[in-house]
Amino acid sequence: MQQTEVDGVPTFWEQGPEPFSATLIFFAGVRHETFRTRGVAHLVEHLVMSTLPRDHLDKNASVDVDTMRFYATGPRDEVVAFLHGVCRALASLPLDRLDRELKVLAAEDGQACEPHLGWAFANRSGPVGPGLLGELERQGRAPKAEHVTEFVDTHCVGANAALLLSGPVPDGLRLDLPTGTRASDKVWRPTPLETPAVIAGQIPVVTLSYVTPRLFEGHILLHILIQRVEDEVRHSLGLAYEVSDDGGGVTPDLGLVSIATDGAEEDSGEIVHAVWSALTHLATHGPSKEELAHERARLEALLADPRATMAVLEIEVIRFLRQAPVQSREELREAYAAVTVEQVREWARMAVDSALIGVPELPEKPLPGVVDRSEWEFPSRAPLGGQVFKRRLTAVLPPRDLAVQAGDEGITVTAAGTTTGGTWPEVVGVGRAPGFRFLHFADGTAGPIWAKHVKDGDRLLALIDERTSQVVWETTVDAALDIE
Repeated sequence: MQQTEVDGVPTFWEQGPEPFSATLIFFAGVRHETFRTRGVAHLVEHLVMSTLPRDHLDKNASVDVDTMRFYATGPRDEVVAFLHGVCRALASLPLDRLDRELKVLAAEDGQACEPHLGWAFANRSGPVGPGLLGELERQGRAPKAEHVTEFVDTHCVGANAALLLSGPVPDGLRLDLPTGTRASDKVWRPTPLETPAVIAGQIPVVTLSYVTPRLFEGHILLHILIQRVEDEVRHSLGLAYEVSDDGGGVTPDLGLVSIATDGAEEDSGEIVHAVWSALTHLATHGPSKEELAHERARLEALLADPRATMAVLEIEVIRFLRQAPVQSREELREAYAAVTVEQVREWARMAVDSALIGVPELPEKPLPGVVDRSEWEFPSRAPLGGQVFKRRLTAVLPPRDLAVQAGDEGITVTAAGTTTGGTWPEVVGVGRAPGFRFLHFADGTAGPIWAKHVKDGDRLLALIDERTSQVVWETTVDAALDIE
């Protein structure tokens, strides 16, 4: 791998097969959005691509948890023109197309991750940083022009980018991007959900997620686990066809991995026992020496395949953007060669301890060591100081103990014996309708407030509006409550 710079943008290349390929990557994925601006990275990607002329390049763009990518394959001069076009568009986005591209995004229904990974994040994390992968669409919350401009100015800059090439830098290549600064990982906000746990009724497939060290060689456990699950549920039991996987980093040192099987809901009990048995067996006994050898051979095949040139480069460039040490191919081989049976067993034990399982319905036979958290709720917190807005005596629907405390520090809501809320900076979103606000907090809690339910309710809503003007959007009560 060769490293150089193009107009201050770190550039990495290896000689790969023709035709020529290039990928411009920004460390500007879902984790860099906010609850209010969720979807802005995908919107920026669409706006940029809408400006590019028709040609015969194999080109596209994508957004995932960490990055926004623009990539093309074809004749060198046309790939260079593509990169110039991307940079030109980022400098002058066609904001007049914003409403049209929002409609296109709604029609596309594109996801930045597999649905089962999003489900895992939704239950494990508050809606900040990587936890935004589990966040739902909210009617009326679409990013506005100022959100798009701010995101591009902050994240689509030279210091936050890298360029990958399947050959030497072409003559005439320019990357006219502002210098800017490198983005940092947003803080992960894990929920206090205790694991290992199973949750039923929220997802139509069997899925298992777990926390693992953020190491490239950690894929060894994932690949062995998937192979064991496939051998059992597909080849032995004939109950499923595919096991899919996805993952994302949650801290600089830890990642979240999720796998899911297809198969009929009526077979989910047998499938989930097979999945759990595969993981717990690895945690107890570790992999066989033959399985480790197979995984090392898998890496050698990847490194030797010229078609994987860009994929291998991406592995290292993502590490570079995360400000982690870049590893050479030889260092990747050494890392895989150093993995032992005991190390994989330790990773599997960590996976067991942190496991969250999703099933369509609870299996008749309980999973050993796994607690049913289907009815789990956030624990109550201490109320914050401030004025107390008590329940109106004439209000029929709210619980009798309803009380809202709001002041300089933040806002908390007590109802049915539980108190939720947070400081004002922890209010990450507010859906607003006449006489109604729906508050979303960074820890993952959320809830409605009606002016008619508390004394001085209009004054309470005015206080909320004053403190949350940057994270509000207009909606309806039905949409905020997700009423069909």
